Amino acid sequence: MNHLTFPSHQLGEFSITAISDGYLCASLDLLSNIDPAEASRLQQNAGVADPSSIHINCYLIRGRGRTVLIDAGAGGFRQWGGEL
Repeated sequence: MNHLTFPSHQLGEFSITAISDGYLCASLDLLSNIDPAEASRLQQNAGVADPSSIHINCYLIRGRGRTVLIDAGAGGFRQWGGEL
């Protein structure tokens, strides 16, 4: 069995884990409510080498005896993601 490591962050008593559902290649103009230049700057500051590669992430929150999945990915919309 492969053991994958996902980026996690502890926030108080909650563990937040980012899970990838793939990515799409598109212009940052696709995003709403953010200037494409600002979106590119944010991605580059986060170490993303190719700003046209937009990652589709969802988040697993664990704490207080509960597990919650926030945003179950793209569901294969326009052939984007859909693996989760």
